[in-house]
Amino acid sequence: MNIIALDTVAGASSVAVFSGGKKVYNYRKILDRGHAEVLIPMMKEAISSVSFEFLDLELIAVTVGPGSFTGIRVGLATARSLSVAAKVPVIGVTSFEAVAASITEKEWAGAPVLIALETRRDDFYLQMFNEARARLGEPKAVGSPDIVSYVSEQLGLQTDILVAGDGAERAVSEIGDRSERFKCRLASSLAGPDAIQVAEIAQERHLSGYACLPAEPFYLRAPHVQVPVKSG
Repeated sequence: MNIIALDTVAGASSVAVFSGGKKVYNYRKILDRGHAEVLIPMMKEAISSVSFEFLDLELIAVTVGPGSFTGIRVGLATARSLSVAAKVPVIGVTSFEAVAASITEKEWAGAPVLIALETRRDDFYLQMFNEARARLGEPKAVGSPDIVSYVSEQLGLQTDILVAGDGAERAVSEIGDRSERFKCRLASSLAGPDAIQVAEIAQERHLSGYACLPAEPFYLRAPHVQVPVKSG
């Protein structure tokens, strides 16, 4: 199966190509903005580096958020356009799922996981998973003062937590400043989502017949938009 996966929702743009059940190409470029300018050239470079063409694609996968509103729209618009051109389905994968999939079984073992994604504000995008990688509760945008309450609601009496995601270090600091109850351990990788995991998840779901997430934006709060003040 030939798959191309895209991620543009956070502080990087990445493209991955899978063929025959394994990764054959991946590239990740760190950047705060300008996803739209780099994504198409990255896709062209990806396809030129493998042994098939765009029209040979059988599946497209894209991160749907949460994350940067502009980044989410860039990735989705590109994936949808490619889907129409290649006449193949497009599958959405959440940022939480992609980050969770990057954690190894050995590192995950023995503790629930908190995925903390950076918002560049005084809050986080959060979702928790138990030791068996099943979701705990619903993902939320949680302000720093409320992070301990969110974790407590999900964990009950448990105290050990593995924290992953590009907001993990800040989240651990906030938890430590507000409570001595939890024993937080940082994951070995503290990056945001990557197209490699997006492709892996999409491939697994498509082959298993799992009900796939539609390629629609996944927002946890409304865009921060200010109406211009009229002068004169």
